[in-house]
Amino acid sequence: MDRKTAPREFFSLVEIDEETGPQTMSISFENLSEGTTMFLERIAAGISFTDSTIPRDYEETLTLNISRVENLTPGTFVPVRNLNLGSQVRNTIRAGFPAGFSGLFPLWASKHPSGELDLDFQGRIIVPPGINLLVSITDNRAPQRVGSVAVTVIWSEAQVRGPERDGNCHPRARKIYDGQRVYMPSARREPDHASSEGGK
Repeated sequence: MDRKTAPREFFSLVEIDEETGPQTMSISFENLSEGTTMFLERIAAGISFTDSTIPRDYEETLTLNISRVENLTPGTFVPVRNLNLGSQVRNTIRAGFPAGFSGLFPLWASKHPSGELDLDFQGRIIVPPGINLLVSITDNRAPQRVGSVAVTVIWSEAQVRGPERDGNCHPRARKIYDGQRVYMPSARREPDHASSEGGK
């Protein structure tokens, strides 16, 4: 079976939010394409506080939630950068701050008492066409506390094509993307029943 590496386009977004009191930053990823799949690669975040006389009590804790979202109302879109230097390919996945959402199906939840996180998902959270993803990061600031949360999300996009089949349900020789490589499937041949019966 002939295999070769399939190139992906890698993208990132960076957001820094300075607010007073506890906050939740929710970033949505809409896959409205017909043939592009998103692979979540990495999420990094950290929180910092301005000087204050308010005593601290585990305020540095960050909570990360990743969910599939059934109903999503687009809000403000955020700038996205292509990490493949020199590439002119634009992102297919729409990223932004949603105006509203409902119907969450949790995929990941974790707490980070240190106030920072750096998680490498290695593309294992996969968002096929027609599916929306929501990444939410919540901090534990006191109501009077002023601080900043910085978030970076990295993902990759690739054209994923499944096997075509003809009238006899035979897979044609078409490229299939398995998440790491592209390979060409070999067509399966059915036995010739007429020849077999004639040879009896």
